[in-house]
Amino acid sequence: AAAGTILEGAQERLVELQPGLVKEGGALFPQNRAQAFWEELRHLLRLAHYAAAIGTREYTRSSDVAAFEEMLSQVDVPQSLVLEGLHGMQLRAGYLCRCAKESPESWVASLSSLQHLIDRFNHTETSK
Repeated sequence: AAAGTILEGAQERLVELQPGLVKEGGALFPQNRAQAFWEELRHLLRLAHYAAAIGTREYTRSSDVAAFEEMLSQVDVPQSLVLEGLHGMQLRAGYLCRCAKESPESWVASLSSLQHLIDRFNHTETSK
């Protein structure tokens, strides 16, 4: 349930920043394009959680992250959407961290892993 809530944070942030995002003419139109993007963000979130669980930051060098970047370039989805989506997930995770009564340290670790992923995409975006 928390992963869905965190992903919803990304969706809400992106649609708030770009109201036409999932409408005709938007970067995530048609619906199957938007759905694929949300699923990829969910996968990145899963990678961040696994990285936090095992205490590594090396996951951003994984073939999964590289494949995601390649897919973005092929389907012409701006990496800025990924960054905003990751920021949205991080904001929601931060809120959940502050509200967590059990295992808040796991939320803090996930926040750190999300930040590492944001840094990776920021670096990629600025090196273009």
